Amino acid sequence: MPDAIAEAIAAAKAQASATPPAQTETNVVAYKPPVGAPVTVLKAGDMMAGSFSVDAFMKVSEDGMKIGDKAGLITDPFQAVIDLNDVFYYFAVKYGNNPAVYEKTTNRASSLSGKPWGDVLRTASQVDGPKFKGEYRSADVPVVLLQDVRDIKGTVVAETGMRIGKSLSTTEWREFEQLLRSAAKSGINADNGQITVEIGFKARKNASNTWGVLTFTLVGEVAEAVA
Repeated sequence: MPDAIAEAIAAAKAQASATPPAQTETNVVAYKPPVGAPVTVLKAGDMMAGSFSVDAFMKVSEDGMKIGDKAGLITDPFQAVIDLNDVFYYFAVKYGNNPAVYEKTTNRASSLSGKPWGDVLRTASQVDGPKFKGEYRSADVPVVLLQDVRDIKGTVVAETGMRIGKSLSTTEWREFEQLLRSAAKSGINADNGQITVEIGFKARKNASNTWGVLTFTLVGEVAEAVA
């Protein structure tokens, strides 16, 4: 097992041990806030922030992009709005094939599915062996289209205003990080700004494989909120 993965497993164990243990009592007592304690009332905006509710998901290959499962291939870039407050960040691992298994964590103590993160890393290392490269940075990125998107045949495959989602792959974080850095350099709040971007794709390859990644080019800050 590579040292980096072993260190990550050890760190996950340490983080998990520092996490307070779950309650084991079966008798449930209704919670009563302390007298005078402020009452938090969640609104629609609070619940929708960070939500990955989208009309369709986007895929990318070395040949182009697709929106939805049945749409044609898209090769021309298109413009969309990203509300950076809606982007959900996490660390992820991917292992296995047919199908691949994905696990996510926001605290490196446990996965979003409730598994100890050290166990997730250990399982991934055992399944993939030397091919396992450890956790990677990722995000769920929803975008709102500013134009109709057409495939290579000229057919509209996604209409203006549609909300499209993309979970960044193991090699796409670099592209999105460059977008965040460009936004920050332009004086835009990288945590909750609204930006217009041009989305395209490019092919990447190594000694044994060729694949595609999305590209994100900053156009500017959005002056008015986009629904």
